[in-house]
Amino acid sequence: MGSVDGDSVSDIVFQRSISEQFGAELAIGPALALAVGQIPSSGYRQTLLSVAMVVLVFSSVFRFLAFTDRFADPERVSRLTVRPLQISAIICLVQIVQFASIEFSAFVPSIETVGLSLLITLLGTVLFILGYESVFQTYRFSWGVLYYVKVVSITQSIGMDLGDVDAVTEFINSEDSIWDSMKTAVSLLLIQVLRAVYVSVAYFLLRNSIPEEEDNPYIDELQTWVDTHRDQKPISDRVSIGFALGISGMVVFPVYFVLSWTLSWILGPVLTVLGVVVVMRLLQHVVNVAYISFGGLRYDQVLTTNARSVAIDAMYTLVVWVMLVWLPFG
Repeated sequence: MGSVDGDSVSDIVFQRSISEQFGAELAIGPALALAVGQIPSSGYRQTLLSVAMVVLVFSSVFRFLAFTDRFADPERVSRLTVRPLQISAIICLVQIVQFASIEFSAFVPSIETVGLSLLITLLGTVLFILGYESVFQTYRFSWGVLYYVKVVSITQSIGMDLGDVDAVTEFINSEDSIWDSMKTAVSLLLIQVLRAVYVSVAYFLLRNSIPEEEDNPYIDELQTWVDTHRDQKPISDRVSIGFALGISGMVVFPVYFVLSWTLSWILGPVLTVLGVVVVMRLLQHVVNVAYISFGGLRYDQVLTTNARSVAIDAMYTLVVWVMLVWLPFG
């Protein structure tokens, strides 16, 4: 399973045909646009929302037509429409969040718009995840499969067992200079830490979420891995997932704090910008889960960890800031 791509992971977990995936997008996009259309707005805000709703609906239709037309290039169409689909859905969700925050502001007048929107977004995201998992029971399983694939991919890319001290030592000493050996040792250490994080997250998500299916080699492979890891893991589940969350926080928080600090030079207070970044990321997660689970988005299209992804997050944050802070509601 470690060699499969994001498309195959989606197929393994959700087992929907192409027509079913893009048929679902034809329902998700218009339904979200219809809900947003019921909320009154005017001026530039209405213009931005109208553009977002049109893009959301027509991109869903265009993606469906491209994947059902034998002469179209579906991969190219999918790649070109991922970001417009994402940001349009996020804009629509921001409108719903801000509508809810305006309605609840009378009960908590001491909390400003961004803070209240952050609380509502956090609560809504948690309820969405809990509801999704209780109904479809694939949230933990799908993300667990993804992290398991990451574990296997790292192991295969290294080409050695990092637990074999003799093999690792020999590999490090094979470098031409002491400096190269030190760089290799540090690189292997970082890879081992990253692999440990992936292992902890994958096990935590998969341990009680693997469905019972007979004669399914993927399910058998996952269950065997979970059973083996359960027998071999040296620390408790809480310590393991705590370690993974701690390491992830040490990496993720500085990145988004620096992003918020940079944007604060043109937007406003850094903590307010950070709140908008969190709102954006939570809503982006909701959009990704919905469109990966039911639509035609793939994990590898929306989960990136490079400078390009930070630039995209910066642009998304600017759009959400415009909605929450600059454009008056109503």
